[in-house]
Amino acid sequence: DKIVELVLDSLKKEIIPWEKGWYGDPLCYNPMTGTCYRGVNYFMLRMISDIEKYEDPRWMTFNQIKKANFHLENAKGKGVPIVFWAAFNKEDKTEIKNSWAAARMAKEDPESIYFVARTYTVFNASLVKGIEPYSHRESVNDDQISLFLKDYIRSEGITLLHGGDEAYYQYGEDAI
Repeated sequence: DKIVELVLDSLKKEIIPWEKGWYGDPLCYNPMTGTCYRGVNYFMLRMISDIEKYEDPRWMTFNQIKKANFHLENAKGKGVPIVFWAAFNKEDKTEIKNSWAAARMAKEDPESIYFVARTYTVFNASLVKGIEPYSHRESVNDDQISLFLKDYIRSEGITLLHGGDEAYYQYGEDAI
Protein backbone atom coordinates (compact mmCIF):
# COMPACT_ATOMS: atom_id res chain seq x y z
CA ASP A 1 0.00 0.00 0.00
CA LYS A 2 2.82 2.40 0.85
CA ILE A 3 4.42 1.93 -2.57
CA VAL A 4 1.15 2.70 -4.37
CA GLU A 5 0.60 5.76 -2.17
CA LEU A 6 4.12 7.05 -2.85
CA VAL A 7 3.86 6.51 -6.60
CA LEU A 8 0.50 8.30 -6.77
CA ASP A 9 1.78 11.19 -4.63
CA SER A 10 4.87 11.48 -6.84
CA LEU A 11 2.80 11.53 -10.01
CA LYS A 12 0.52 14.22 -8.56
CA LYS A 13 3.64 16.32 -7.91
CA GLU A 14 4.84 15.51 -11.44
CA ILE A 15 7.88 13.67 -10.08
CA ILE A 16 8.67 10.53 -12.03
CA PRO A 17 11.48 8.88 -10.03
CA TRP A 18 12.05 6.00 -12.45
CA GLU A 19 12.71 8.38 -15.34
CA LYS A 20 16.47 8.95 -15.32
CA GLY A 21 19.11 9.89 -17.82
CA TRP A 22 21.85 7.58 -19.01
CA TYR A 23 24.11 8.61 -16.13
CA GLY A 24 21.70 8.27 -13.23
CA ASP A 25 22.10 8.78 -9.56
CA PRO A 26 24.49 6.59 -7.60
CA LEU A 27 23.11 3.25 -6.46
CA CYS A 28 21.48 3.23 -3.03
CA TYR A 29 23.69 1.20 -0.75
CA ASN A 30 24.44 0.31 2.84
CA PRO A 31 27.91 1.63 3.76
CA MET A 32 28.19 -0.79 6.69
CA THR A 33 27.69 -3.96 4.62
CA GLY A 34 28.50 -2.73 1.10
CA THR A 35 25.13 -4.07 -0.06
CA CYS A 36 23.67 -2.28 -3.07
CA TYR A 37 19.89 -2.31 -2.79
CA ARG A 38 17.95 -3.72 -5.74
CA GLY A 39 14.45 -4.53 -6.86
CA VAL A 40 11.59 -3.01 -4.89
CA ASN A 41 14.03 -1.89 -2.16
CA TYR A 42 15.99 0.17 -4.68
CA PHE A 43 12.78 1.54 -6.17
CA MET A 44 11.50 2.64 -2.74
CA LEU A 45 14.78 4.18 -1.62
CA ARG A 46 15.23 6.09 -4.90
CA MET A 47 11.65 7.35 -4.76
CA ILE A 48 12.02 8.49 -1.14
CA SER A 49 15.36 10.10 -2.03
CA ASP A 50 13.68 12.08 -4.80
CA ILE A 51 10.70 13.08 -2.64
CA GLU A 52 12.85 14.07 0.36
CA LYS A 53 15.58 15.52 -1.87
CA TYR A 54 18.27 13.32 -0.28
CA GLU A 55 21.56 13.60 -2.14
CA ASP A 56 23.24 10.89 -0.07
CA PRO A 57 22.74 7.33 -1.46
CA ARG A 58 23.75 5.67 1.84
CA TRP A 59 21.08 3.94 3.96
CA MET A 60 21.50 2.19 7.34
CA THR A 61 19.42 0.48 9.99
CA PHE A 62 18.99 2.00 13.44
CA ASN A 63 21.13 -0.76 14.96
CA GLN A 64 23.95 -0.10 12.49
CA ILE A 65 23.78 3.61 13.27
CA LYS A 66 23.86 2.92 17.01
CA LYS A 67 26.70 0.36 16.73
CA ALA A 68 28.84 2.92 14.84
CA ASN A 69 28.19 5.46 17.64
CA PHE A 70 26.25 7.72 15.27
CA HIS A 71 22.91 9.32 16.10
CA LEU A 72 19.73 10.04 14.17
CA GLU A 73 18.71 13.68 13.94
CA ASN A 74 15.24 14.88 12.88
CA ALA A 75 14.45 11.37 11.67
CA LYS A 76 11.04 10.76 13.24
CA GLY A 77 8.84 9.15 10.60
CA LYS A 78 11.70 9.09 8.07
CA GLY A 79 12.54 5.39 8.23
CA VAL A 80 11.90 3.38 5.08
CA PRO A 81 10.96 -0.32 5.22
CA ILE A 82 12.98 -2.71 3.09
CA VAL A 83 12.50 -6.46 2.64
CA PHE A 84 14.98 -9.28 2.16
CA TRP A 85 13.97 -12.87 1.45
CA ALA A 86 15.89 -15.74 2.99
CA ALA A 87 15.65 -19.35 1.80
CA PHE A 88 15.57 -22.22 4.28
CA ASN A 89 15.87 -25.99 4.00
CA LYS A 90 12.65 -27.50 5.42
CA GLU A 91 14.40 -30.63 6.64
CA ASP A 92 16.96 -29.09 8.99
CA LYS A 93 15.65 -25.49 9.10
CA THR A 94 19.03 -24.07 8.04
CA GLU A 95 19.33 -20.96 5.90
CA ILE A 96 20.66 -21.56 2.40
CA LYS A 97 21.83 -19.20 -0.33
CA ASN A 98 19.10 -18.00 -2.67
CA SER A 99 21.07 -19.27 -5.68
CA TRP A 100 21.14 -22.77 -4.17
CA ALA A 101 17.44 -22.55 -3.42
CA ALA A 102 16.69 -21.57 -7.01
CA ALA A 103 18.72 -24.49 -8.34
CA ARG A 104 17.04 -26.94 -5.96
CA MET A 105 13.59 -25.66 -6.83
CA ALA A 106 14.26 -25.95 -10.56
CA LYS A 107 15.95 -29.35 -10.59
CA GLU A 108 15.12 -31.18 -7.40
CA ASP A 109 12.35 -30.92 -4.85
CA PRO A 110 10.78 -27.44 -4.64
CA GLU A 111 8.82 -28.54 -1.57
CA SER A 112 12.09 -28.89 0.39
CA ILE A 113 12.60 -25.09 0.42
CA TYR A 114 10.68 -22.31 2.12
CA PHE A 115 11.22 -18.56 2.17
CA VAL A 116 10.98 -16.04 4.99
CA ALA A 117 10.66 -12.30 4.47
CA ARG A 118 12.79 -10.15 6.74
CA THR A 119 11.79 -6.53 7.07
CA TYR A 120 14.17 -3.81 8.21
CA THR A 121 13.80 -0.06 8.53
CA VAL A 122 16.61 2.04 7.08
CA PHE A 123 17.45 5.71 7.37
CA ASN A 124 19.20 7.94 4.89
CA ALA A 125 22.71 8.96 5.97
CA SER A 126 21.79 12.64 5.66
CA LEU A 127 19.76 12.07 8.86
CA VAL A 128 22.74 10.57 10.69
CA LYS A 129 24.83 12.76 12.94
CA GLY A 130 28.48 11.73 13.21
CA ILE A 131 28.87 10.03 9.83
CA GLU A 132 31.27 11.59 7.36
CA PRO A 133 29.46 13.75 4.82
CA TYR A 134 28.78 12.09 1.50
CA SER A 135 31.19 13.00 -1.24
CA HIS A 136 30.26 12.44 -4.87
CA ARG A 137 33.84 11.30 -5.34
CA GLU A 138 32.95 8.22 -3.31
CA SER A 139 30.18 7.36 -5.76
CA VAL A 140 29.86 3.80 -6.97
CA ASN A 141 32.95 2.70 -8.86
CA ASP A 142 33.41 0.03 -11.51
CA ASP A 143 34.34 -2.60 -8.90
CA GLN A 144 31.11 -1.97 -6.97
CA ILE A 145 29.06 -2.13 -10.17
CA SER A 146 30.83 -5.33 -11.19
CA LEU A 147 30.21 -6.84 -7.74
CA PHE A 148 26.55 -5.81 -7.87
CA LEU A 149 26.09 -7.33 -11.33
CA LYS A 150 27.85 -10.57 -10.37
CA ASP A 151 25.68 -10.84 -7.25
CA TYR A 152 22.52 -10.11 -9.24
CA ILE A 153 23.37 -12.60 -12.00
CA ARG A 154 24.17 -15.30 -9.40
CA SER A 155 21.07 -14.62 -7.27
CA GLU A 156 18.74 -14.69 -10.29
CA GLY A 157 20.32 -17.89 -11.64
CA ILE A 158 21.20 -16.24 -14.95
CA THR A 159 23.58 -18.19 -17.19
CA LEU A 160 26.20 -15.81 -18.57
CA LEU A 161 28.56 -17.21 -21.21
CA HIS A 162 31.70 -15.44 -22.43
CA GLY A 163 33.17 -15.77 -25.91
CA GLY A 164 32.67 -14.62 -29.46
CA ASP A 165 32.39 -11.03 -30.58
CA GLU A 166 28.68 -10.36 -30.03
CA ALA A 167 26.42 -9.87 -27.01
CA TYR A 168 23.02 -11.58 -27.28
CA TYR A 169 20.48 -13.88 -25.61
CA GLN A 170 20.50 -17.57 -26.62
CA TYR A 171 16.87 -18.64 -26.46
CA GLY A 172 17.53 -22.38 -26.81
CA GLU A 173 20.03 -22.42 -23.95
CA ASP A 174 18.34 -19.67 -21.91
CA ALA A 175 21.71 -17.95 -21.61
CA ILE A 176 23.26 -14.56 -22.26
